[in-house]
Amino acid sequence: MLVAYLFIAGLMEARGIRVYSGRGHGTHMDIVYQLVRASAALQRVTERLSRVAAHSADRLARDSQEFWTNPLRGAVKGASHWRGEGPFRDNDELWFELGRRHYSLFEKVVGWAGIARPLGSIVDWGAGGGMNAVHFAPIARHYFAVDINPDSLDECARQVAAAGATNVIPVHIDVAKPDAVLDTITEPVDLFLCFYVFELIPSPEYGLDLVRLAYRMLRPGGTAIIQIRYRSRLASLSKRRNYGANYVVMTTFTIEEFWSACQEIGFMPMFATLVPSQQELGEHRYAYFALRK
Repeated sequence: MLVAYLFIAGLMEARGIRVYSGRGHGTHMDIVYQLVRASAALQRVTERLSRVAAHSADRLARDSQEFWTNPLRGAVKGASHWRGEGPFRDNDELWFELGRRHYSLFEKVVGWAGIARPLGSIVDWGAGGGMNAVHFAPIARHYFAVDINPDSLDECARQVAAAGATNVIPVHIDVAKPDAVLDTITEPVDLFLCFYVFELIPSPEYGLDLVRLAYRMLRPGGTAIIQIRYRSRLASLSKRRNYGANYVVMTTFTIEEFWSACQEIGFMPMFATLVPSQQELGEHRYAYFALRK
């Protein structure tokens, strides 16, 4: 019954119809109104409780570092989008196709922002096995592939070299010290890319720190394309604990929340593209944000 009332309330709100009549209590409309308010209050309480129960930032950083660099964890290669591993085993076309989709999104940003190519430098945060790098590296003089796993950086450089480009500059970082990237990337960059990473990072606060770092690295007029997993219900709240069990949903945002946070940092959001379901990877609720400094 609760689900039915909330569904009706949502439809009525979407059509601009008030769900509360304001003429006393006990009518269906009043009940719906109270249920909607109760649901919103429950979500706020749940979010507060999740923050209280969260593991410390230091622990989450350590757990994340261990998860992605443990050589005994065989699934990491597939999760890091190595060619021929995980969902790409015996499926090269899917590996290339997903990278092409991201490049096609960049083409839309080019048209929107009037970006001239070739670019001076690109930062690929969480480069993994090079699925995106093979498409983006050829359009830049310098391609900074950033990752916490040195084996992934080697694999990324191999794949890009096989595609005919030799401009990859591997940047190995520790989860707890993302700012260390500035020791290597000392000049402003033109494009910051971050795909299939934000849902894996330790916490929403860490994620916004990463957006600030991207802003610092970009030149004025530079562009960032960042993908997140968006939150649509209580079950999709950021987990904030037990990294190994929850790594694909560690960090989530609502669309409005992430958009506004990027604005507060200084970015001008250009547009967002939603992918409610990505069947090839068995994933859902992805959103891509195009941001300009």
